[in-house]
Amino acid sequence: MGLQKILGALDAEIGRLRQAAEILSSSTTYVTEKRGPGRPKSAPGSTSTPTTAKMQRDLLPEGRARIAAMDRARWTNEKKKTK
Repeated sequence: MGLQKILGALDAEIGRLRQAAEILSSSTTYVTEKRGPGRPKSAPGSTSTPTTAKMQRDLLPEGRARIAAMDRARWTNEKKKTK
């Protein structure tokens, strides 16, 4: 009797596996188109810029003058050290 139970359980499991395989093979939800490497291209009609683009920040004239003054001081110190 033990052998008959085991065979019956195996037949039931085989039936479930075949049913699952049939469902999976008939499913159309998987991607059929092969994709290449890299980031996906944007849609053909889309004109929006990507959200990952960094915003360019401009220096204010005061900041630019402060950096120039620091550079002049640094070069002055370098000239003094070499003499």
